[in-house]
Amino acid sequence: MNTLKLPIIFTILVCLLASIYWFLNFPLYRYGYSFFVSIIILSVSYFVYLNFEITNKKKIFKILKIFLIISVIIITIKNILRIQSQYEIIYNEYPWPQIYSYDGKNIKQENTKKKITNFFDIYHPKYRLCMYSKGPCTHYNEISEQIDVKKILNYKIVMPK
Repeated sequence: MNTLKLPIIFTILVCLLASIYWFLNFPLYRYGYSFFVSIIILSVSYFVYLNFEITNKKKIFKILKIFLIISVIIITIKNILRIQSQYEIIYNEYPWPQIYSYDGKNIKQENTKKKITNFFDIYHPKYRLCMYSKGPCTHYNEISEQIDVKKILNYKIVMPK
């Protein structure tokens, strides 16, 4: 029975160290939530391993299997309904992904080119924010009076005036 104890503790420690490393270097939730989920699952399994007898463990795992199956079915049905409800809607550049969906109008972005210097242009979106516009882009109107562009060794340096 003790042969399982050391690998679970080692795996929990690895996940804990990885989550600390992730939090210090890349603190975006979407990149590191799997470490937290792993720590929770491994901690619960370690708790079940230590505190329950074999007959109770079988009952717990049977309940967890049923819960897993029901969860997969519910998530699958929810996603099928979500996709099916949007399937009939015709939008700009259908059937490609709906990238112009900042609002319900789904208007294709048009840009106005503003000349900042003789070697640097910046784009201003006509309808809304820059999202899928040409770059470099800004949604500020009077940007040409607010920035200075210099060319140093084939690099374009953009800085405020």
